[in-house]
Amino acid sequence: MLDSYIKHFNLPHNYVERLEGFFVAGQLDTIYFWLGFPDFNEWLPYHVHKLASREFKSYVNKETFLFSGIPYWE
Repeated sequence: MLDSYIKHFNLPHNYVERLEGFFVAGQLDTIYFWLGFPDFNEWLPYHVHKLASREFKSYVNKETFLFSGIPYWE
């Protein structure tokens, strides 16, 4: 998808960092939404732990993760 976009529009040099920041912000917003589910205690801690130990940790350490080939849901 990005390859097609790049053919028509320029991307900023730090587009990966921006996309990863958007991903992190989106996940935090989604977690906040999920807190309203009655059964969130059953599955949310696992999801948060996985995000914190992989994607969020990489983001804080300024390591790229978005195009690593491992989907966040695996």
